[in-house]
Amino acid sequence: MPTKPNGEVADDFFEPPDVAIEIMSPGQSMRAMCERARWFVEHGVRLVVTVQPRGRSVYVLRADGETGPLRSDDVVELGDVLPEFSFVVRELFAAIDIR
Repeated sequence: MPTKPNGEVADDFFEPPDVAIEIMSPGQSMRAMCERARWFVEHGVRLVVTVQPRGRSVYVLRADGETGPLRSDDVVELGDVLPEFSFVVRELFAAIDIR
């Protein structure tokens, strides 16, 4: 993460992040979200996680392909970019469920 000389996080970033997370908004099309995810990967983002709340599904896009839809007890593995990091789709949606 870029920092200022005093150690604070920089205001401007000029390198792509390793990971981008996109959450589908009401009215957003799957096509638009996929195009955006592909754009991120084409511009250097190593891994894009797209979350579809209505379908309770997750897709993961990397330069070498896409994984998904992942649902329920499927495990989302991100260890190639975030060492030892994974999560269960069901647990993600349980954590953000506001009912």
